[in-house]
Amino acid sequence: MSTQHTDRFSVSAIGGCLFLKLCGFVDAQKARIRDVSESHLELRIGSRLAGWLGSGNYPVDLEIRFQHIKEESRNPQSRIEVTLRDRLWWRSAERFDESARRILWDLKSHLMAH
Repeated sequence: MSTQHTDRFSVSAIGGCLFLKLCGFVDAQKARIRDVSESHLELRIGSRLAGWLGSGNYPVDLEIRFQHIKEESRNPQSRIEVTLRDRLWWRSAERFDESARRILWDLKSHLMAH
């Protein structure tokens, strides 16, 4: 049974653009910010009640860690590592996996990941 999903990718990191893209993702997911620092962001998406009832966003905790790649280039990059954790006590592996794929797709779309 799947209770965690992790993915890694790179994104362009030009000035405050990464921050603005993450703000857009947080807003689109109606996520609650649990913790934030220079190198990570922890979010809570959905509610347990909605998860049990099968409505709304499936409840997950999302941690995003980012690290600037120290390269001298015209297109600075950041490495992103994302971990999603299932918050339901009664787990539905299929629903969690489907939700994790949807959330990661949305995050990558907001960050214009490659």
